[in-house]
Amino acid sequence: MSKWNLAVAALWVMVINSVSFLPPARSQQAESQPEVYVGMIVTRSAEDAQAVLNQLKAGMDFGVLAKEKSIDPSSNDGGYVGGQLTPALRDAVKGLHSGQFTGIVRVPSGFAILTVFPAAPKTQDLNAKQIQSLASAAVVRQSINVAGMSEEDSVFDQYPKSDNWKQDLQQPCAIRKASHPAAVELMEQVLAGKPAPLESMRGHVALAELHAFVGDMDKSIKEWQSAYQIAQSDVPGAIPYMQEALGVSYLHLSEMENGVYRQSGSIDIFPPLHPGAHFDKPENSKIAIRYFLSFL
Repeated sequence: MSKWNLAVAALWVMVINSVSFLPPARSQQAESQPEVYVGMIVTRSAEDAQAVLNQLKAGMDFGVLAKEKSIDPSSNDGGYVGGQLTPALRDAVKGLHSGQFTGIVRVPSGFAILTVFPAAPKTQDLNAKQIQSLASAAVVRQSINVAGMSEEDSVFDQYPKSDNWKQDLQQPCAIRKASHPAAVELMEQVLAGKPAPLESMRGHVALAELHAFVGDMDKSIKEWQSAYQIAQSDVPGAIPYMQEALGVSYLHLSEMENGVYRQSGSIDIFPPLHPGAHFDKPENSKIAIRYFLSFL
């Protein structure tokens, strides 16, 4: 497989990690599993994460490094995030024993290294503000992400480059512009082969993310709709995710068509400064509301 074709494989992995297909029955099983006391250090770059990993292997204390190096809200508690993790992070620490740590794990906020503490560190109970911070960082609840940034970065990283591309300031821009349509074309070719329903759904999700990145929300929503239809017929566990994704996407489209990002005035302030203020074009906002209500 060529390096560029690996970009498509990377897209599959990212989509699999970002979409939760777990039905309620399995979630209930997870609640009955033994409690684990997980710590996590998050850095902005893979290079920083590798440096932290090297220090851990050399014997540095995990909690000390978390306070010094981690950008996660849990850093003040020595990296302690508890045991109610997202499925992806729970899988990462599966089989991990006390005092051991994982390799580098990609998370929405950066690059993470996780460990299992022998017992819960002596910290204050998480208050509402701390819980909100952890949720915002996608540690406790991996929030919906339909912007396509991670997918675009993946295909950019895998796209063929000349040896000295970093020495030419125009090359990163040219590669970004070239890698996007190439990734879209490759994913469309994969879908043209009519893969199994689950793989087809993931392909439509990947395309939806790629189109959203460049602001083409009409095409993005079309792909989300295709994925939603497959979920309804063949992958019922994915239905809530698709409803939430469509709600966010329609809201994004409504913001764009009402000029929120360019000439918003006060329309993007919440709550509105003026009673009764609303978008001039409310139709897509109303559709977003319907999907959010269905999700709830």
